[in-house]
Amino acid sequence: MREIQPTIDWLKRHGRPLDVVRYMYLFEDGKKDDVLAVLKAYQNEDGGFGYGLEPDCQNPHSSPVQTMTAMEIVDELNLNRTHPVVKDMFAYLIKEAPRDKDGMYHATIPSNNDYPHAPWWTHDKKRLVRGYVPTAVIAGFVYAHTLKDDRVHREMKELIQKIIRDFQEQPSDEMHDLKSLLDMVDYIPSFDAFTEADHFLKLLLEQIESTIGLKPKKWFSSYVATPLSYYPTTEHYGFRQFEELVEKHAGLLLKHRNDEGVWDITWSWDEKTEAFLLAKEQWKSIIALSYLKSLKAFGIISKE
Repeated sequence: MREIQPTIDWLKRHGRPLDVVRYMYLFEDGKKDDVLAVLKAYQNEDGGFGYGLEPDCQNPHSSPVQTMTAMEIVDELNLNRTHPVVKDMFAYLIKEAPRDKDGMYHATIPSNNDYPHAPWWTHDKKRLVRGYVPTAVIAGFVYAHTLKDDRVHREMKELIQKIIRDFQEQPSDEMHDLKSLLDMVDYIPSFDAFTEADHFLKLLLEQIESTIGLKPKKWFSSYVATPLSYYPTTEHYGFRQFEELVEKHAGLLLKHRNDEGVWDITWSWDEKTEAFLLAKEQWKSIIALSYLKSLKAFGIISKE
């Protein structure tokens, strides 16, 4: 464990409180209630999440993207549909979150423009829906956490079917779209209830294969689709197809840390403002935790 200790020390000293308590819960027998207490600080009264949970937008108001971001943490904590955090999320997503006439969730909200944010989160009323982010993840999450005879479950089933159909008609090669679709697939225990699912799943893996970066130098220096960005652990659909490449990426993680013992981010806002510098540090915290989870998943930490 000595080689990984600088990363752990940096996270405990400089990481976001949320990432620190998540680390403690996942690695050092920390308490679930400690994670919940910090997570709930990002949740608004309407049940949605905001306050820069996804650091590239510091808008405190609830948005579909920020609420989508909370889902990974809900999964880490194994919260079910009866938990107040999840029930409140559903209330926001079903009753309050902005969607188009086809049920697709908006990628931004108007008040984004009132707070520091990355250029890609600028609200543009002409581009309310941008591919499958965040709709695919939300649809999969809600589908997985509701009962079959629930109206919301049926609604999300229809939305997932639409996504399957649309993707086959016009396959996306945008890495965020593909990651969102992969997350959606992971939430669905069986595709027996969906038509044309086999072709959709095959096409999804083909698109991932065509976009995944093959040059290790770029994995840590350029904003590209990396093996670990699609497969941070072994528990994702299609992992075996890319196992060798993903394990190679995981095996290089420790060698590509900066002098602080963590990993630099590979993107920037147009202007390096104070808000961006804050977001940058928060992202370093998120990435540190994510890579620690990967190192554990691939048995690299245990070999230290």
